[in-house]
Amino acid sequence: MQAARIRKKAINIRKVRKLHRIAGVYFFVLIIIVSVTGLLLAWKKDVPGLLSVPTQQGTSQKPEEWMPFEDLYNIARKVVIEEFPDQNEVVFNRVDLRPGKGVVKFIFEKKYFEVQLDAATGRILSRSIRTSDIIENVHDGSIIDHLLDSEKSCGKLIISTLTGFAALFFAFSGIWLRWQRKVIRKRYSGN
Repeated sequence: MQAARIRKKAINIRKVRKLHRIAGVYFFVLIIIVSVTGLLLAWKKDVPGLLSVPTQQGTSQKPEEWMPFEDLYNIARKVVIEEFPDQNEVVFNRVDLRPGKGVVKFIFEKKYFEVQLDAATGRILSRSIRTSDIIENVHDGSIIDHLLDSEKSCGKLIISTLTGFAALFFAFSGIWLRWQRKVIRKRYSGN
């Protein structure tokens, strides 16, 4: 009877171990990508210029001295048109106001591009690709939606769901396998 219980436990352990190993093969690349991009995102503020565009310094931190928003918008729009003449329309994803620095950042919807302007003078302080946004989109899977030019976030949902379930499965199955090994050794070793 004890031998039959040990055999049944051993069969279950082999099944879970095999499933754990097979899942590891299929999810290896996905988990590596999410892990590496997560590390890069964690360090992006501490490695300025390499992973993120440093925020420049404007001439005035007083919003009442700043140019009208429409003028700043038109300057940023002109920069984007010069930089990407093949784009038939200019759509900004967001505007980031930094009153403490006297800077306005215009982040372009496509091409991961950013224009930083001195809010008081309208002078172009920086024009650059936002590497951290690319890394973030790879990390959460929305790069698929971006590449397919999709308005929906199907790629992001699929990648995030698969990665989340894989991580949970590996954590629980790894703990369960380890625990079962100890249980078998303790119960059936004859001690």
